[in-house]
Amino acid sequence: MLPEPIFQILAYGQLMGLFHLALVATALVLALPCLFISKMKYVVFARGFVVFNALLWLCGMGANLLWDTFVFETLYTSTDYVFDFIPFLPITQGYIDRPWGDQTGHIFHGLSILHIQILWFLFALATWMTTIFLYSRVRNSWNKKTSNQASETTAESAPSKASSSPPD
Repeated sequence: MLPEPIFQILAYGQLMGLFHLALVATALVLALPCLFISKMKYVVFARGFVVFNALLWLCGMGANLLWDTFVFETLYTSTDYVFDFIPFLPITQGYIDRPWGDQTGHIFHGLSILHIQILWFLFALATWMTTIFLYSRVRNSWNKKTSNQASETTAESAPSKASSSPPD
């Protein structure tokens, strides 16, 4: 029996949130030598990596909810259920066949694991493309904000015509 949507969101949010936090922490630690080259480049990388992973986490959460609603228990079941969609790892036959007591999962409607994996690929592709699209929108807003601040700073630091003309 499929868990309630709030459980699905919370389970994915917590478990995959921990994964993304570990991924971000690892990347930020591995990128620490960049601080010696340029503090600004490290900050830009860190900000971008954190935001991208947060968006991927949120998009993955939405895709998992759709997967659980339309694919799980409709096209297949598995016995060890917490959540089945992860945009990094496809469903495998071994996962479906994993026993729990005397039960195993099943694929329905004469489908094969290849059909389920193609569907997983489409979900994963949509998740990654949505994440990339949203991230590009965030980056564009950062760039606009940065260019607006730069033009305001330039305008404030440039002498005005009124102050540069000689007094009458």
